[in-house]
Amino acid sequence: SEKLVPQKLAFHPSGRAAYLLTEAATVLGFAFEPTSGSLSALSFGNADTRPAEVKKSAGIDLVAGPRALYALRSGHDGFAVIAVDPESGELGAVSHEWPRAQRPRALALDASGAWLAIAYAGSSQVVLFGLDPKTGAVTSSAELTVK
Repeated sequence: SEKLVPQKLAFHPSGRAAYLLTEAATVLGFAFEPTSGSLSALSFGNADTRPAEVKKSAGIDLVAGPRALYALRSGHDGFAVIAVDPESGELGAVSHEWPRAQRPRALALDASGAWLAIAYAGSSQVVLFGLDPKTGAVTSSAELTVK
């Protein structure tokens, strides 16, 4: 069993859940109580972000939208899209977006939640991914080479 070393923490926009990406590329879900600042493990709160063919990788970055989490990990240049129930925060199905460039290092959602940006260190590119407003799934992409 792999050790679950914390890497990144992201709060759901509702403020009622938090998600922890571990060094083993697993996401753990927690209920968040903002008054006391306490976190408690959710019974539905685990998701492996690795595709089946990737046996070893490490979590790099994580962001939370209202309907999905987006997780980067090493060992595979793509990223995971994890469905999230917008009311309960429950983690759902995991899908995988395949690499558009090399060595992803950081990701961010724009304020509207319509776009996901990923910076790729290995190819000096930033890729913008359009997101479906109802599901959070990736619908399109556009690349920018940084010179």
